[in-house]
Amino acid sequence: MPIRPEEYEGNAPPFQATVFIRAQDCEMFTNSDHCSTCVDTEKHISQKKERLEKKTSEPVKSKAPLTTTSKSRLVATVQKQCLVCKELETHLTDQEKEIAKNSISVDENLEKDIFSILADRSDKDVSPQMKFFWEQQRKLLRTPTFGWCYHPHLMRYCLSIHAKSPAAY
Repeated sequence: MPIRPEEYEGNAPPFQATVFIRAQDCEMFTNSDHCSTCVDTEKHISQKKERLEKKTSEPVKSKAPLTTTSKSRLVATVQKQCLVCKELETHLTDQEKEIAKNSISVDENLEKDIFSILADRSDKDVSPQMKFFWEQQRKLLRTPTFGWCYHPHLMRYCLSIHAKSPAAY
């Protein structure tokens, strides 16, 4: 119903309406403004609306199709990934600083000494697996880092050590 022009305020709309959400099995004749089924229906609708709003502000999962995703969810995903990237970059720089602070440089003389110690390993108390391990270490130290290939026996040996105690390897 239109409000009479003399009764409405300057910024208010000339028509006012009150919206009632009614359930299909509404009890129309009650003493209150809303019946219990209408209240339950209104609560269900508001919860559904809140879930939808929450879902639209959440980032998209990694395998979700992007064609059916809303723009707001894509923006939230990009923002989340930017935060993750920034955290990883700061973590990486912290680790690089700690490595630079705690690292010890090895000169050629020390490297030759390590090779000579590994080459002179001829203790009788050492097990055959340990001898094999030292031989493989010498072999790996002589090859470039991009060409490393571990012997299957060495991998089994390391896995057996790890199975006995994960802290050991």
